[in-house]
Amino acid sequence: MNRDFDFNRVGKRMPYTVPEDFFAKLEDDVCRKVTSRRRMSVKDRRSFMRFAVVTLATAAASVILFFVIDGTFKATAPVEFAEVEQAFGCLSTEDQMYMLSVYQDDIFINE
Repeated sequence: MNRDFDFNRVGKRMPYTVPEDFFAKLEDDVCRKVTSRRRMSVKDRRSFMRFAVVTLATAAASVILFFVIDGTFKATAPVEFAEVEQAFGCLSTEDQMYMLSVYQDDIFINE
């Protein structure tokens, strides 16, 4: 290993070369592209405004509909067993037999 190595003698050479006005042109190109993208055309503004209006109208309609539906639907009272028995008694004999067979074959109730 060479012990006489000195970092000060290495120097600071760039491994890449670029034209002299490269960075100035690059800066100008970037600024030009950024400023051109900032400006929306009239067509883009109209389509954006149309989208914004439709979105706000949909949100307002959803809120209004939520309050209208919330006021019309009320929770129903639980059904008593006597009411179920009375409704079952009003069925024909064939319908009662069908209901009993479906009840007996139901895997969710029987397991």
